[in-house]
Amino acid sequence: MICPPGFVLETASRLPVCIRPGRGVVEGDPRAACRASLTLGPVTPVPAQWRPTRSCPGGAISAAVRLEGANLGLAEVDLATDSPAVKLETLAEEDKALKPAERPSAQGCFAHACRLVRLTIAADAPDEALLRFNIKDGASTTARIPVITHCADPLARR
Repeated sequence: MICPPGFVLETASRLPVCIRPGRGVVEGDPRAACRASLTLGPVTPVPAQWRPTRSCPGGAISAAVRLEGANLGLAEVDLATDSPAVKLETLAEEDKALKPAERPSAQGCFAHACRLVRLTIAADAPDEALLRFNIKDGASTTARIPVITHCADPLARR
């Protein structure tokens, strides 16, 4: 085996490999340093979402919501809400059960700057849903989504 200029043949490993002398393992956790340097947001304002009335059949209204901002679509970013009446589910391209309109690629929503989520809002949700984005070891930001009460009564359309 012949190594390129600047490399030497290392025979101590299981298979001989070419290594560059003087290059070693980085001390600490380089991923933590990278996460700490990332910024999040600002989050583009999200249009108002519907909340059912307490007498509305079904008890919750779901919608695919686009969340846009710097680095919001990274896998390392955790997304949570304070309200148990607001549920979040990140919609992933590989999920076979998604409708075409819920696919991130069909909506032009790609990481790093976009995340498509299914937002399910129950009748006891607050007037404003607060979403929190966090990177472990790093930045955090929030988004506020106004919530409006509405119930599409299926019997009223007849």
